[in-house]
Amino acid sequence: MLQKAGDDDVNARPLLKRTDILIILTILALAAGLLIYRRAAADKGEDKICELFVDNKLQSEIDLSKNGDIKVPGRENVVLTVKDHAIAFTQSDCPDKICIKTGYISQPGQMAVCLPNRVAIKIVAKNPNEDTPDMTAW
Repeated sequence: MLQKAGDDDVNARPLLKRTDILIILTILALAAGLLIYRRAAADKGEDKICELFVDNKLQSEIDLSKNGDIKVPGRENVVLTVKDHAIAFTQSDCPDKICIKTGYISQPGQMAVCLPNRVAIKIVAKNPNEDTPDMTAW
């Protein structure tokens, strides 16, 4: 018996079954929920601060709940900007501007450094617990 060219398409199995689609959607929903939970827990600004180091010495602690620009003492050409519980280098006279390209940091353990100016910023937890990585020695 001769088959028509389109007969194979009718008997072909579907690429994804209904249960496959349900499993994929469940995994995606769980991943999205976990991401939202982690971001909500991490965005609490009251549990973290920024330490400012100049010449490898702790210069000051910066409150991340107050938005604004901060000129680094002794390095007037270096400006930090605090915005929405995050901080970034926004102005520097260094040649490569790598510190500015780093962007905003907001999670405990994150750092940004301007090597030519010997300035570093580090986000630390006010009350560290077992979930926070120990980044005290850098």
